[in-house]
Amino acid sequence: MIGVGEPVCIIWGDLDHRVPLEVLDAYRKIPSRMKNVEVHIFPGVLRGYMMRGSPKAFHPVAHEFSMSRALAILDDLKGGHVPQSLRYGSKI
Repeated sequence: MIGVGEPVCIIWGDLDHRVPLEVLDAYRKIPSRMKNVEVHIFPGVLRGYMMRGSPKAFHPVAHEFSMSRALAILDDLKGGHVPQSLRYGSKI
């Protein structure tokens, strides 16, 4: 991600079987050195949490948070004003 200046939002569940713990730990450290990067790792959330058709993995709170963050970032890139509550903070 060297040279990337645009906002980057990384969201994972800590039970994502495709993301090893050491990868999660490495990504947790990125925001301290790259202010344009935010990392949210939600406890108890599986891979596929965005997929409504996957009842085992679907997580409505993480889904809503992810959609809100994506829309806030897009709005901000367009010069809009997004409430601070949508900008940062994992509330799961």
